[in-house]
Order: sequence, then C-alpha cells, then structure tokens
Amino acid sequence: MDFILNILINIIAFVCFLVGGNAIKKEKQLMGKAIGSLSIAGLAIVGTGLILSGVEEMHTYMYIILVIEIGILFANVFMNYLSKLGKLEVLIGVCVLILTIFNLFTYVTYVVLTFVFY
Repeated sequence: MDFILNILINIIAFVCFLVGGNAIKKEKQLMGKAIGSLSIAGLAIVGTGLILSGVEEMHTYMYIILVIEIGILFANVFMNYLSKLGKLEVLIGVCVLILTIFNLFTYVTYVVLTFVFY
C-alpha cells in the first residue's frame, strides 16, 4: 500500500504541474512565464522526487499531502475550465500562479519529509 500511495502522490503532483501550465493562454506575459518556469521546475522535482521518495512504511503526512494534492488538482482543473470561458484572465493567472507555488511547496515538503523519515 505504501508503494501505491507514493506513486499516486507523484502522479497527482505531475498532473497538477501539467494542468496548471495549461490554463494560461498568453505566455508572453510575465505571469505566464513565471507559471511556465515553476511548472517546468515542478516537473523536474517530481522526477527527482520519484527516485528519492522510496518509502518502507506509511506515515500520516502522506495522507495529508495526498488530500492536499487532490485539492490542488481539482482547483487547477476548475481554473482550466474557467480559462476556457475567456473571462477574468488576470485573476485566473494569479490563482494558477498561487496554486503552482503551493503545489511546488507541498511536493518539496513531501520529498523532504520522506527523505527525513527514510
């Protein structure tokens, strides 16, 4: 079960970084470049985290981070839906930027905690 939970967290974090970068239509803006850069950094960290975060037993923080990652995923999908409507583009960009930073922070925390408890 611990291996499945580890892989599930990594896959959800990976998808969150992909979906978050999709919501921004104009990549020429500074906010679009920041979101794109953070998404690329997040994808690289997920690749590294997949190697480093091997666990032998489950801890409470894994369930907490799984719930947070699922919440971020749903919020990113909702922001992607709102971006298709074409309204409030700046507000959606700010929300996606905040979600991307929060996702990056959450995933780095997960990798560090896994490495510490390993």
